[in-house]
Amino acid sequence: MTQSRVASFSASMVVDTYQAAIETAIDKFLGKISASRELAAAGALDDAEPDAPPDFFQEEMKHLTNDQRREVRRAMGGFSAVMTHALEAHKNNEPLDKSKASFEFAAGDQHTAELLSRYLLYMSLKLKAPNRAQLLRRSLLIVAISDFEVFVGALASAVLEDQPGRIEGADSSFTLRQIKEFGSIEAVSEYVIERKVEDLLRGDIDDWKSWFGKLSVKLEDTTDDWPGFVEMFARRNVLVHNDGKANRHYARKLSAVLPQVAAIKVGTELPVSGEYLDDAWNRLSAAACLVGIGLLLQTRPKVDSRQHVQWLIYRTEILADSGSHKAVLVIASTVLRTSRGRLDRENEISLRRLRWTALRELGHLEEMTREVEGWDFSGLDLLHLHVRDVLLGDVEKACSSIASLLELGRLTRFALRTKALYRPLHGDPRFSDLLRVRAALPGTAERSTDIEAGAMTLAEPADEQLDTPRT
Repeated sequence: MTQSRVASFSASMVVDTYQAAIETAIDKFLGKISASRELAAAGALDDAEPDAPPDFFQEEMKHLTNDQRREVRRAMGGFSAVMTHALEAHKNNEPLDKSKASFEFAAGDQHTAELLSRYLLYMSLKLKAPNRAQLLRRSLLIVAISDFEVFVGALASAVLEDQPGRIEGADSSFTLRQIKEFGSIEAVSEYVIERKVEDLLRGDIDDWKSWFGKLSVKLEDTTDDWPGFVEMFARRNVLVHNDGKANRHYARKLSAVLPQVAAIKVGTELPVSGEYLDDAWNRLSAAACLVGIGLLLQTRPKVDSRQHVQWLIYRTEILADSGSHKAVLVIASTVLRTSRGRLDRENEISLRRLRWTALRELGHLEEMTREVEGWDFSGLDLLHLHVRDVLLGDVEKACSSIASLLELGRLTRFALRTKALYRPLHGDPRFSDLLRVRAALPGTAERSTDIEAGAMTLAEPADEQLDTPRT
């Protein structure tokens, strides 16, 4: 007879207001990136625009005579040729050829002329603007960079509120009369911090790098591609202030870190592809996690660092399960590299599992296999050993271990269904069988029935040890 288990959950509240402010800022930023991803998924992000004319045009065409329709089609053909030439010239940053940049049409009646005029104006406006996919991606990039600026401001506010001794400058001194006008010391403090944060945000990414550097947090170490990170912010400025076209400031800003930018002509359009936007989301997510936790580790040195690392691991698990594998790879790799052997065994294993899973999901199979096969798993229990079998593709052994872990209550079917680690096993009959819950019928000890996977998620043990959430 199977022993019954009672699921339980507990959450510890953070009492350190500084730590809470940092962690909240990270969570808010990650939440905004997640919302942007959902918006992109729901929107039309196909670069191929529909060819169908606008509704008003299609409706009016039904009421035209055959002669009128022929006139309209001739005009549409001439307009199409002109716009094709104009778009090519724009794409190549070349002047228009006057012989190809105009056409004439003569409508036989006022009705046809009015319809054509309105249609040509509609299409002219549509073709001069970015297509819907490009427009949405540009907007989402601008929002993401702006949200990161808000995040940086929140971190700066938290640091200055917690450590007012870091406030320096002429505007940090006030006369007694000024203090009386503010009404309280707290109001003075809020004003000074607000000014300092505004000054920081008015600077560029190099100013942020310098500011965080004074706190022993290297902003350039929070990304695997610092030049690319800098370029994101420069491209955002170009999108906002120069209609997405490279200008001299863009080239001058990046020439030192990206030599290839020097070859970009002023006026060249800088598009935002789906891949570019996804890379931006991943880089910003990784940077937010690493900068925030880096601040806590550097400014709270007496606090046990394990709790900060565990908090970071749990957020990284969420990023992994949502498919942000590039961010996961940067976070896990950075913490493993910079910890220099100071991680406890459990945290190190979790970070390596996240790194290996990300490598596999990103297609770096040889690197992942080499690392997993070369790592010492001796002395580890089944919960960690089965990870090696899953990653190396030993499905038979992995499923056998998973079955044992389910029986012991060390693993849940929720984890099997949702975690990135197990995705390659989905669809395998042996794994699918493990996702089916066996439940005893009332009044019986041995009879059982299959319940569809997912139907009893809440009844399963909640003490899975692959994650240790702390809110």
